[in-house]
Amino acid sequence: MSISLGTFRFVLQTPSAQLLDCRAGFINVPAHDGQMGILRNHMPILCKLGLGILQVKDIVYEKGRPGKDKFFLVDGGFAKVSENNVIVLAYNVESFEGMEMSEVEAIISNSKKLLAGDKYAQQAKKHDIEKASVFIQLAKTAGLIKDSH
Repeated sequence: MSISLGTFRFVLQTPSAQLLDCRAGFINVPAHDGQMGILRNHMPILCKLGLGILQVKDIVYEKGRPGKDKFFLVDGGFAKVSENNVIVLAYNVESFEGMEMSEVEAIISNSKKLLAGDKYAQQAKKHDIEKASVFIQLAKTAGLIKDSH
């Protein structure tokens, strides 16, 4: 079931590459002060991004081909919404897309160790611990691990 009322153009860009250019029905961006949902005809806005999950739903590619929902870990940047165009310029974007399952499992394992207070946690920066938490949340959101406490 679609939650959108139509689509709009969405572009995800980093300093080194354009990661996504599609039409989407819903975007949820990690603004610096909390998650912000965007639907078609959203009011113009420019916001600073924080660390969190960027969710892209109801994707439609060229020639009307529907796509799977996408999830990204975003770490800083800006989002601009104007006239049914959303451009996310992110400093750092990570995703499990295209990774081998062994790579995904290694990232999840390292993140869990960091969150559990493994011996390396004493040397880790606060931001790294927050990022590890978001990686676990990303894996759960993408359906790669079950929600276990």
